Amino acid sequence: MDVHIQGEGPSEQEVAQKHIKQASKDGYKIGKFYEYSAYDTNTMLDTLHALGSEPVIKIRKNAAPENIMGSKRKRKEARKYKKEGYRVWADNKSYRMRWVGTEVTFSAVKSKFGENKVSRKFARRGIFR
Repeated sequence: MDVHIQGEGPSEQEVAQKHIKQASKDGYKIGKFYEYSAYDTNTMLDTLHALGSEPVIKIRKNAAPENIMGSKRKRKEARKYKKEGYRVWADNKSYRMRWVGTEVTFSAVKSKFGENKVSRKFARRGIFR
């Protein structure tokens, strides 16, 4: 888990890419990578493809495959998503499994530490370091 001050530090996608690249270097195979549409980026999909992982990332509603530049992988995923529609795509990819892997974890952390745990003083923000 990486913790940083909101608005500072790397994005969620950058942190995820760093972790999956490190896991791959450590000898782990990432079969599928489940995430929501914020991870629908050229670099994320290209990274997963390079590692031999299957992206199970919901494509944004406004994605137009014919206008996607810079990533063959993202164009291919967007075409498949648009052709099948959300429900068929989600069933084929087992997208609902994302809930088990991510949302349950977030729920557990929030129940342990509180829904809105924040620090108002900078000195206390280093508590997770």
